[in-house]
Amino acid sequence: MASGFGAPPGQPAGYGTPQQSFGTPPGGQSFGTPPGGQPYGAPMAQQQAIARPHAGGAILSADGVEKARSLRWWMKLFGILNMVFGGIYCASIAGAMVGWLPILIGYWTMKAGDGIGTFAETGDGMSLENAIRSLRNIYLTMGITFLVGVGLGVLFAIIYVVLVIGVLGAGAAMGNF
Repeated sequence: MASGFGAPPGQPAGYGTPQQSFGTPPGGQSFGTPPGGQPYGAPMAQQQAIARPHAGGAILSADGVEKARSLRWWMKLFGILNMVFGGIYCASIAGAMVGWLPILIGYWTMKAGDGIGTFAETGDGMSLENAIRSLRNIYLTMGITFLVGVGLGVLFAIIYVVLVIGVLGAGAAMGNF
């Protein structure tokens, strides 16, 4: 049996190629799933309750579907609260400089919640992809904001130390006259 680019020894040509859908090796069996088709480690009753195939051959158990539905509700609540408090921040001139961030994060959170809920109910892979894209935007924005905050904190700490040393040095110099 000939092996293609990136194929493990003994695997047919084309294993792992871009033409193949991600997460589905030849034969249609998804990664992390034994030959019987049930996910590893799941209790048998749970495996039989819901075995709905989703994007990439993944399977959500009944518990996974319920958690995704619950997550949708909490993400929408968190998104609405972010947008409300962002609007309150924007009521002041100084708050408007940063108030748009919670509004944007709230919007993305609501979008991600909708996508996760739709994926849990219909198995639509595009909904999950859109939810992941929104979550990426949220964490990327929060990460950049955090790094900028740390950078400004370090800068202000350095300025503070320099000013304190300058004031103390000037006071000491005046005491010598």
